[in-house]
Amino acid sequence: MSIFDDKVFNELDFMSQAVEPYEFPPNAILASMEDQYEVPVELMLTRASGSDISPWIRDDKLMRLIGTTAGLTDEQQNILQQCYTIILDESQCVLDLENDIYPRITVNKKYDQFSHADMLQHIYVACDNIFSTIQQDDNFSRINEVLDILDANPKKISSRSWRKKRTELGMRWHSIINDDEWKLRDARMMCRVADWIKRYINDGNLAAIKNLSLLKVLTHKEQVIYSMVEEEIL
Repeated sequence: MSIFDDKVFNELDFMSQAVEPYEFPPNAILASMEDQYEVPVELMLTRASGSDISPWIRDDKLMRLIGTTAGLTDEQQNILQQCYTIILDESQCVLDLENDIYPRITVNKKYDQFSHADMLQHIYVACDNIFSTIQQDDNFSRINEVLDILDANPKKISSRSWRKKRTELGMRWHSIINDDEWKLRDARMMCRVADWIKRYINDGNLAAIKNLSLLKVLTHKEQVIYSMVEEEIL
């Protein structure tokens, strides 16, 4: 297989190749989950032990209780918090403890997949968390090299301020993603790019800069990119 081959794109069906959908793992997790989960009100009251139940009315408390009783993974519970809303069935609001009658509360899926804007926001946060661990490169050589690959503002590359260079790095990567300059279609790859950048600036990792450089070359094909032949980073 050529280093310029995109194995994932080549394996897509004709329609997917035409539509060029983004690969965003949380969408797959959301699709695997039920449209509705029921709040275990009886369990909620039991845990309150007759005390004030108001803390349990909070969205986060209810969502965690549902996630636990439904056996959801941590990733699914995070999706539950973001993509579901609490619904109280007004026709079933009766609470009769003597006869074990409880109100019916459910959480319903608000949408079937994340919006493009929400997806980008998740990616920005993930990449920024990686960039936050970048250590200052005293002679600026490695961060300058990365900024040059990213086609950053020449004034920021020539600046003697680490803060300005580091700010430009994050802003430039956001811009590349937001404006679809590199036509990346896999959110995990976008985060891996941030990791390559961090590893090269911090440690001079040659595999990381090789991957970044090859990816930049692939962008000149002006085709969407789902995958590439990556050098293993040790």
